[in-house]
Amino acid sequence: MKYVVILLVSCVFWVGCGNKHAFEQYVNLPNYVWSKTNTVVINADLENDITAANVNLLVRYGTAYPFDALTVQVVSTAPNKKVQKANYSIPLRDAAGKNLGSGMGDMWDVSFPIAKNVGMQKGQYSFEISHTMEEDIIPMLVDIGLSIDDVKKQ
Repeated sequence: MKYVVILLVSCVFWVGCGNKHAFEQYVNLPNYVWSKTNTVVINADLENDITAANVNLLVRYGTAYPFDALTVQVVSTAPNKKVQKANYSIPLRDAAGKNLGSGMGDMWDVSFPIAKNVGMQKGQYSFEISHTMEEDIIPMLVDIGLSIDDVKKQ
Protein backbone atom coordinates (compact mmCIF):
# COMPACT_ATOMS: atom_id res chain seq x y z
CA MET A 1 0.00 0.00 0.00
CA LYS A 2 2.88 2.34 0.83
CA TYR A 3 4.27 1.94 -2.69
CA VAL A 4 0.88 2.61 -4.28
CA VAL A 5 0.59 5.90 -2.38
CA ILE A 6 4.11 6.92 -3.44
CA LEU A 7 3.31 6.05 -7.06
CA LEU A 8 0.06 8.07 -6.98
CA VAL A 9 1.74 11.10 -5.42
CA SER A 10 4.52 10.90 -8.03
CA CYS A 11 1.98 10.77 -10.85
CA VAL A 12 0.05 13.76 -9.51
CA PHE A 13 3.28 15.75 -9.19
CA TRP A 14 4.36 14.81 -12.72
CA VAL A 15 1.00 15.76 -14.27
CA GLY A 16 0.73 18.94 -12.19
CA CYS A 17 4.07 20.31 -13.36
CA GLY A 18 2.59 21.34 -16.69
CA ASN A 19 4.31 21.33 -20.04
CA LYS A 20 6.56 24.14 -21.16
CA HIS A 21 6.31 22.97 -24.77
CA ALA A 22 3.83 24.81 -26.93
CA PHE A 23 4.83 22.21 -29.54
CA GLU A 24 7.08 19.16 -29.68
CA GLN A 25 7.39 16.48 -32.36
CA TYR A 26 9.91 13.85 -33.35
CA VAL A 27 10.17 12.16 -36.76
CA ASN A 28 11.62 8.64 -36.82
CA LEU A 29 14.39 7.98 -39.31
CA PRO A 30 13.99 4.61 -41.05
CA ASN A 31 16.57 2.03 -39.90
CA TYR A 32 18.40 4.73 -37.88
CA VAL A 33 19.79 6.20 -41.11
CA TRP A 34 19.39 9.73 -42.47
CA SER A 35 19.83 10.10 -46.22
CA LYS A 36 20.41 13.43 -47.99
CA THR A 37 17.29 12.70 -50.02
CA ASN A 38 15.17 12.42 -46.83
CA THR A 39 14.12 15.92 -45.77
CA VAL A 40 12.35 15.87 -42.41
CA VAL A 41 9.25 18.08 -42.51
CA ILE A 42 7.62 19.19 -39.26
CA ASN A 43 4.46 21.28 -39.27
CA ALA A 44 3.74 23.11 -36.03
CA ASP A 45 0.26 24.49 -35.45
CA LEU A 46 0.35 27.16 -32.75
CA GLU A 47 -3.04 27.77 -31.16
CA ASN A 48 -2.02 31.13 -29.67
CA ASP A 49 0.49 33.91 -30.20
CA ILE A 50 3.68 33.45 -28.17
CA THR A 51 5.44 36.67 -27.23
CA ALA A 52 8.71 34.94 -26.26
CA ALA A 53 9.49 31.49 -27.63
CA ASN A 54 12.58 29.30 -27.74
CA VAL A 55 12.84 26.99 -30.75
CA ASN A 56 15.03 23.89 -30.45
CA LEU A 57 16.17 21.18 -32.82
CA LEU A 58 15.97 17.77 -31.16
CA VAL A 59 18.35 14.96 -32.08
CA ARG A 60 18.11 11.40 -30.78
CA TYR A 61 21.19 9.41 -31.71
CA GLY A 62 22.95 6.16 -30.89
CA THR A 63 26.27 5.84 -29.09
CA ALA A 64 27.78 4.42 -32.29
CA TYR A 65 27.11 7.67 -34.20
CA PRO A 66 30.44 8.13 -36.00
CA PHE A 67 30.84 11.93 -35.92
CA ASP A 68 31.33 14.64 -33.29
CA ALA A 69 28.60 16.87 -34.73
CA LEU A 70 25.66 16.93 -37.09
CA THR A 71 25.30 19.74 -39.63
CA VAL A 72 21.83 20.62 -40.84
CA GLN A 73 19.93 23.18 -42.84
CA VAL A 74 16.55 24.39 -41.63
CA VAL A 75 14.09 26.13 -43.93
CA SER A 76 11.23 27.58 -41.92
CA THR A 77 8.02 29.08 -43.25
CA ALA A 78 5.88 31.25 -40.94
CA PRO A 79 2.09 31.64 -41.16
CA ASN A 80 2.64 34.92 -43.06
CA LYS A 81 4.61 32.87 -45.68
CA LYS A 82 7.93 34.47 -44.73
CA VAL A 83 10.73 31.95 -45.40
CA GLN A 84 14.01 31.79 -43.51
CA LYS A 85 16.95 29.48 -44.20
CA ALA A 86 19.79 28.77 -41.77
CA ASN A 87 22.59 26.25 -41.26
CA TYR A 88 23.58 24.80 -37.88
CA SER A 89 26.29 22.56 -36.50
CA ILE A 90 24.92 20.55 -33.59
CA PRO A 91 27.64 19.17 -31.30
CA LEU A 92 26.98 15.57 -30.25
CA ARG A 93 30.33 14.85 -28.57
CA ASP A 94 32.70 17.01 -26.57
CA ALA A 95 36.46 17.38 -27.22
CA ALA A 96 37.18 14.26 -25.13
CA GLY A 97 34.74 12.19 -27.23
CA LYS A 98 32.05 12.02 -24.53
CA ASN A 99 28.46 11.90 -25.80
CA LEU A 100 26.50 15.09 -25.17
CA GLY A 101 22.89 15.28 -24.05
CA SER A 102 20.89 13.06 -21.79
CA GLY A 103 21.34 9.36 -22.29
CA MET A 104 19.76 6.09 -21.43
CA GLY A 105 21.44 2.92 -22.56
CA ASP A 106 22.82 3.47 -26.05
CA MET A 107 20.51 6.37 -26.93
CA TRP A 108 21.19 10.08 -26.42
CA ASP A 109 18.94 13.14 -26.68
CA VAL A 110 20.28 16.57 -27.55
CA SER A 111 18.28 19.78 -27.64
CA PHE A 112 19.95 22.52 -29.71
CA PRO A 113 18.59 26.10 -29.67
CA ILE A 114 18.00 27.70 -33.06
CA ALA A 115 15.99 30.72 -31.86
CA LYS A 116 15.67 32.37 -28.45
CA ASN A 117 13.01 34.78 -27.18
CA VAL A 118 11.34 35.22 -30.56
CA GLY A 119 7.75 36.24 -31.07
CA MET A 120 5.63 33.68 -32.89
CA GLN A 121 2.16 34.31 -34.20
CA LYS A 122 -0.77 31.91 -34.09
CA GLY A 123 -0.92 29.62 -37.12
CA GLN A 124 1.03 26.95 -38.95
CA TYR A 125 4.81 26.95 -39.18
CA SER A 126 6.65 24.53 -41.44
CA PHE A 127 10.21 23.38 -40.76
CA GLU A 128 12.14 21.48 -43.44
CA ILE A 129 15.25 19.92 -41.94
CA SER A 130 17.95 18.26 -44.03
CA HIS A 131 21.46 17.19 -43.17
CA THR A 132 24.41 18.88 -44.86
CA MET A 133 27.11 16.36 -43.94
CA GLU A 134 29.64 15.37 -46.61
CA GLU A 135 28.40 11.78 -46.58
CA ASP A 136 25.11 10.99 -48.30
CA ILE A 137 23.96 8.55 -45.63
CA ILE A 138 24.40 9.22 -41.91
CA PRO A 139 24.04 6.18 -39.62
CA MET A 140 22.85 5.91 -36.00
CA LEU A 141 20.41 8.81 -36.04
CA VAL A 142 17.15 7.66 -34.52
CA ASP A 143 14.88 10.73 -34.56
CA ILE A 144 14.96 14.36 -35.60
CA GLY A 145 12.56 16.71 -33.90
CA LEU A 146 11.62 20.23 -32.98
CA SER A 147 10.24 21.92 -29.90
CA ILE A 148 8.77 25.35 -29.38
CA ASP A 149 8.83 26.46 -25.76
CA ASP A 150 6.85 29.32 -24.31
CA VAL A 151 9.46 31.16 -22.20
CA LYS A 152 6.76 32.49 -19.87
CA LYS A 153 5.70 28.92 -18.93
CA GLN A 154 9.20 27.75 -17.98
